Amino acid sequence: MRITNPQSAMNEGGAPMKPGSVTAAIRSSIEKSVTRHRAKISEVNQKIWKNPQVAWHETIAHDTICSYFESLGGDYKVVRGAYSIPTSFSVNVGTGGRLVVFNAEYDALPRMSADRQSPAHACGHNLIASASITAFICAWEALKARKAKGRLRLLGTPAEESGGGKVRLIKAGAYSGVDACLMVHPSPKFEDRPEVDVVALTSTLASQALTATFTGKSAHAGLAPWRGINALDAAVNAYVSVSTLRQQLEPSNRVCGIIKEGGRAPNIVPDHAVLQYSIRGPTRDKLTEVYEKIALCCEAGASASGCRVDIHSLGAYIDLRANHTLCRLLTKNLKDFNVVAEYQLPEMTAGAASDQGNVSYACPCIMSAFAIDSGTAINHTPGFTAAAGTSNAFLRAVSCGKGLAAVAYEVLMDEAVAKEVAAEFSAGVKEKVAALLADRGLKTTTEVLSEVVLVQSDTEIFEGLLTNKVEALPMSVGLVVAVDGFTKALESIVGEGMPESYKL
Repeated sequence: MRITNPQSAMNEGGAPMKPGSVTAAIRSSIEKSVTRHRAKISEVNQKIWKNPQVAWHETIAHDTICSYFESLGGDYKVVRGAYSIPTSFSVNVGTGGRLVVFNAEYDALPRMSADRQSPAHACGHNLIASASITAFICAWEALKARKAKGRLRLLGTPAEESGGGKVRLIKAGAYSGVDACLMVHPSPKFEDRPEVDVVALTSTLASQALTATFTGKSAHAGLAPWRGINALDAAVNAYVSVSTLRQQLEPSNRVCGIIKEGGRAPNIVPDHAVLQYSIRGPTRDKLTEVYEKIALCCEAGASASGCRVDIHSLGAYIDLRANHTLCRLLTKNLKDFNVVAEYQLPEMTAGAASDQGNVSYACPCIMSAFAIDSGTAINHTPGFTAAAGTSNAFLRAVSCGKGLAAVAYEVLMDEAVAKEVAAEFSAGVKEKVAALLADRGLKTTTEVLSEVVLVQSDTEIFEGLLTNKVEALPMSVGLVVAVDGFTKALESIVGEGMPESYKL
């Protein structure tokens, strides 16, 4: 990272820092932790980068990280295969107080090696894991040295690229009661500001995958083609319709598709064809709107060719709503560690999607961007794979880890900071709850939102919204959501007679 002027341990005007603030002594503690652990973390980073595995198969990364923390001793409580997900893990430290989670991603992309034959870390998820490991250790050692209350968790989050690992973790309760969730993500250098190393406030698009499977009837293409029903024609009709639709889509929407299967041989009328689309929009509702139009195009293509179409979708990635308070804290702390950081670059536009967006609806979180020297290569290319394996990229991830550790320390130690983070998240909790419910199939976010009523309640509430144990009232009656700090749950006011169909 580049060097800027060091910041003093005083507030503006020369006033002493608050007790929970990150002082020069805390920064020194973090730096010493980095010095002690950097070499071993680098070995973990290289092991992950050299052994890339795709979504749900990240056994080497899982085992490498778990074994590393088991080697560090009794402080670290390691759970392999956490939350009933074989390649997830959790490492927990501390007692009492608030809880901060660091997300560690480590899945690779298929066919992104230099020869395009093998998986590779073309999005730099090895660096995400390294930054979070660094932050987790540094924050814990600073907290432990002061015998302070507070809990930290390093959470292994597999299958970000395809599969929605964090979506499953949310439903399993991994983010229940979390006061802040922190991570960073590598990117190429920021085009208009190449001197900047980190941008704290970022956003992502909402995203959903659609697969359309067309079924027709095979026939000999030369002897009796009229006896066939051409599934490939149906897929092509749909593909062309979607391409035409793009003219009427807003610039913030993205529709990317391929014909995955289109027949077995040219002399056989194809009876089977498959289209796959990745659909993105600025919000969950905009995504749903575009998704429905794509589905209509597929149905029309099938109808025109006399085929049957089956449309299947995976759970949506919701747009990222980063916590501005956490972003400001990260900017400040990175600058104190001599990192060139900006709170925001207005010229940056969202194009990517991530299941971290779903997390931002479950608890306060960030996914800040840090630049690595990848030349002209961007994410999801073999050139970025090579850059993600360099020592310079690793050191940049470690520098980010220092800032994340400092933010975690403040959230755990400073009551005012924690309340500000919580207040910002709670200000939009109604919309977040509605989006999570909509993602479970209960109409659109807007429709659900019109039925949600927020109440403050001192009665017993439970975190079922995040663990699939909540019962929702019929839409005609309305949904009541109890809000208590970070706990977002449906209050159990229904009593007896809840229709089974309304259980989430």
